[in-house]
Amino acid sequence: MATFSKGKAIIRDSWMDTVWIGGPGVVLFLLLRQLFPINVVPTPSMEPTIKADERVLVNKLSQSPQRGDLVQFDTGFRYGLGDREAVRFIKRVVAIPGDTVAIESGQLVVNGVVIEEDYATAATEDYPMVKVPADHYFVLGDNREKSYDSRFLGAIEADQIEGQVILIF
Repeated sequence: MATFSKGKAIIRDSWMDTVWIGGPGVVLFLLLRQLFPINVVPTPSMEPTIKADERVLVNKLSQSPQRGDLVQFDTGFRYGLGDREAVRFIKRVVAIPGDTVAIESGQLVVNGVVIEEDYATAATEDYPMVKVPADHYFVLGDNREKSYDSRFLGAIEADQIEGQVILIF
């Protein structure tokens, strides 16, 4: 009878150890997945920087993106059963609120200055100069010919930006 009681105590103690050690680990894991999600980029729109099917780590704590930052944003489009799932894109911020932006002869022009972009493929079509409104960002894919970006969507609102890409793997 004493052995049964002793075995029960060992199981109870082991279970409590598991809860005390594993519980916070599970909570921390879930919290980190919400703040730093890992996403797959399914298209070649960011090549050569991010190839199709590569994964990225997104920092959702990041605020106020700057020119050159890679950001994840909610496009406003939905898919799936009942249109529940948000369609998210990853693009490069090329102009911030108040900037003027255009594409002339395949080159990005921001505030009247041609921007050297060794990471981007040249666009074949010109884009007329526009001014980026307050609380908006102009984003482009690095693979300009295969990217659905601000040239088609318009400047995106600051509150659509969900985070900054901090790691590509």
